[in-house]
Amino acid sequence: MTITMMNARYLLMGAAVRRIYSGLPPGRLAATLASMGDTCWAVALREDAAGRSDAGIMVGCGLVLNGCWSASTALGFLGGVTLLYVWLMRRVPLFPVEDPMFFHAVAVREVEV
Repeated sequence: MTITMMNARYLLMGAAVRRIYSGLPPGRLAATLASMGDTCWAVALREDAAGRSDAGIMVGCGLVLNGCWSASTALGFLGGVTLLYVWLMRRVPLFPVEDPMFFHAVAVREVEV
């Protein structure tokens, strides 16, 4: 329900730019609206108010934002995987017998028994 409500804003945003892009062919209109995000929508409305309405503004803004989002997501994923790998290699040995503390734990247990 929450996701539906959050994404319903795109109906209102699309209605707001309808008059700006009403002359576009259906394929170009679909590509323009597919790249619509909050920032691109605001930029498109600002440019229209200044008399510079162009579908390329929204498409270009969408491509830049999508590229930055994809690059930062990939960088964050790779950084997280690298940190996890380093943490696991320091904390959890590949085989318990490689860990010196494993031998200590075994020796203490054998002495106590």
